[in-house]
Amino acid sequence: MKVKELAEILDLSPATVSLVLNNRPGISEATRKKVKDAVIELGCEDMINIKEKKKKTLLFVVYRKNTTDDKFQRFSQLFSEIIEGVESQAKLKNFQLMLSYVNDL
Repeated sequence: MKVKELAEILDLSPATVSLVLNNRPGISEATRKKVKDAVIELGCEDMINIKEKKKKTLLFVVYRKNTTDDKFQRFSQLFSEIIEGVESQAKLKNFQLMLSYVNDL
């Protein structure tokens, strides 16, 4: 169902319905409840928080130094663990994580 169709059913403007679906301010609680109840009743829950469902991208640029230094190798291992934690939290927040590696020349 489109926002315009839902707005017609509820006798509201498409802008009002869009504001509610995207959790924007300026709409009364009664109107919010009316829209959300209708969305649930019509089985269109996927319309709620439309913008929040879009994936956002988090980009890390990682500098890799060509070395055999033990200290750097331990740091690389720690960094890998940190990136794993960042990636798992990013997924929970609907982010995709992109890593780009830059090598030492």
